[in-house]
Amino acid sequence: MQNILVAGVSTLALFAAAPVVAQSTSNATQTGTTGTATVDQDGSAGTNLSDILQAGSGNTAEATQLSIAGAQNHSNIDQGSTASNSRATVSQDGEGNTSEVEQDGDNSTADVSQAGSGNNSIVDQSGVTSGVAASVVQSGSQNDSFVGQIGIGSSVTVSQTNGVESTAGNNSIVDQAGAGSTVDVIQTGQANSSNVDQLSGGSSVNVNQNGIGNNSDVGQAALSSSVTIDQQGNDNASDVLQIAGNSSVLVSQDGNSNVSTVSEIADSSVVTVTQTGDGNNSAVSQNPAYQRFGNGWFSITLPVNESNTSTTSQDGNDNDASVSQYGKNQFASIEQIGNGNSVGVPGTSVGILQIGLNQTANITQTGNGNNSLVEQGGKDSSTTITGASSYGNLAELNQTGTGGKSWVYQDGASNIANLDQGGFDNQSTITQDGTSNFASVTQGSSDNVSFVTQTGTGNSATVNQGGTSPNN
Repeated sequence: MQNILVAGVSTLALFAAAPVVAQSTSNATQTGTTGTATVDQDGSAGTNLSDILQAGSGNTAEATQLSIAGAQNHSNIDQGSTASNSRATVSQDGEGNTSEVEQDGDNSTADVSQAGSGNNSIVDQSGVTSGVAASVVQSGSQNDSFVGQIGIGSSVTVSQTNGVESTAGNNSIVDQAGAGSTVDVIQTGQANSSNVDQLSGGSSVNVNQNGIGNNSDVGQAALSSSVTIDQQGNDNASDVLQIAGNSSVLVSQDGNSNVSTVSEIADSSVVTVTQTGDGNNSAVSQNPAYQRFGNGWFSITLPVNESNTSTTSQDGNDNDASVSQYGKNQFASIEQIGNGNSVGVPGTSVGILQIGLNQTANITQTGNGNNSLVEQGGKDSSTTITGASSYGNLAELNQTGTGGKSWVYQDGASNIANLDQGGFDNQSTITQDGTSNFASVTQGSSDNVSFVTQTGTGNSATVNQGGTSPNN
């Protein structure tokens, strides 16, 4: 049996004593297969309401609502647990609209479009199926979007836009579980927030934010997956937590005072952070002793993961960068171009900490007032995790500028540390503990200070300082 109800105005509105065309109500209930429900409501100052309930397969539901005087429209589409090949389309134009779509079946598709302010959209696709797709488009200010999705090869697309003058940003929350799935979030404006949690393999998360004061939070537990964050503007924040193998994290921030945090528990994964602007901060942690879950930090015991790569590039002034790695055959590289850059200061933050075998650290700073710290092996450090040894480490530091500082600590065997500084008032400290270590320090200009301490057999140190009052 199939019931179809198409209502522009309700029966109650037609027969009421007083004209209340602005208060339309439509209820459509379908039981069976191949049912179709279409609702079109147009109110100039009232509150439209539409509820569609479908139970069966091959269902299609569409609801279109228009209000131009601040009325709060309401649309609810429920496609039951036995539904397959279902499709729900909601279009709301006005202020304070609310849309909720629930689909539980195979190959379901939900498209929600809202224009106005104070809109709210909920899409719940909870049926374990494949090829499920959800699309939410919102324009205005203070919009909220939630998408929950379970399916293989499924996709979620959320697009939110608010005006630059708006102080109330949009919010997007996506929860997705399914292999080979994708999440795309696009937010334009200011004070927008995006939260994505993905549990799947071979999947991807893409977040693009353009504006001021935007926030992106991504949690991913997957193999062979990727996270891409692109933020354009000022005072943006990106936080990525990834538990994966053979995966990648790419964060790109263009603007001032942006913050990027990446934390990984992974094998053979790559983290790339690029920041352009002033006062930016970047922190990358791969397989740390303490890991963040929810709102807390917990001490964890990790396997000796290997072959992870971290690359941080900052172009601007007053930038900060921090990298910590635990495992084997890992690579960390930090490049900073600008003034007052800092990689790590002893006693405060750590700028490349590596604990493991055959690790490599490269730091390149061009500018004035740079600071750098490389600690490989982490001997006698409270952050050291037992179970990993230090062996065959290599640290390369190149600083060109004025007032730069550098510290390198190595413990283990066959370590090599190289430093090249150019400019005034530079300092260099290299400490090596082990055998067959090599340290080379070259500092140009005057008033440079260099300390090289080696303990073991077969170590060699070469220091070349130019300028007035060199201290070796």
